[in-house]
Amino acid sequence: MYDSHGGFHGDGESLYRYTFTVEGETEFLSYIAKDGTWSSLPLSDALNLLMYGGTAGNRNYSYRIAEEVGLPKITNGYWKVVNKQGHRDIDMKYLETTPSFNFALAIYDIDNKVLYMVEIDT
Repeated sequence: MYDSHGGFHGDGESLYRYTFTVEGETEFLSYIAKDGTWSSLPLSDALNLLMYGGTAGNRNYSYRIAEEVGLPKITNGYWKVVNKQGHRDIDMKYLETTPSFNFALAIYDIDNKVLYMVEIDT
């Protein structure tokens, strides 16, 4: 658990970690399949740059949010993002034109039966 919220207007980052029993995992995977809004990993290019940093085109992205909150690199699982700034997707155009980010990202790690919830408010 990590939470740095409390700054100006509640800005900050948080990470919550939920573990599942075998039965809980079965129910959660069933929910993911029925919900239709979850994607298989890897993250989209824009979310990957926000979470882990990197280079795209001629631009270096040094956000590294995952490192700040303690989120491990997960390769096998599912993810879902909710942009709290409207219904716009968090894509490369959004990443290049938005001065602040307010979103929640859920990543389910199938190998370890762990759901990570990351919330970013800048």
